[in-house]
Amino acid sequence: MLSRKVDKCKTLALGLIRTFPEWLDVVVAVARKTDSREWPALFAHAGNPAALQRDALARGRGLHSFTFRLNSSAFCVIGGAFR
Repeated sequence: MLSRKVDKCKTLALGLIRTFPEWLDVVVAVARKTDSREWPALFAHAGNPAALQRDALARGRGLHSFTFRLNSSAFCVIGGAFR
């Protein structure tokens, strides 16, 4: 029961931040401050990191949102975990 409420809250929160053009930056900021063991749950709601990066690149925000904001080791872990 509690996990359903938590999932619903995550879904609603991501729905809210997606209304802002900076939402990818928010996801990256959360990932940077979150233990990497929690990333699968974060990206299960936010979307596949590779797809998010493609979206960021399409919006002209790819390097800012993903490459420079995540350190290189964290980016490799995210990319490798979801291939």
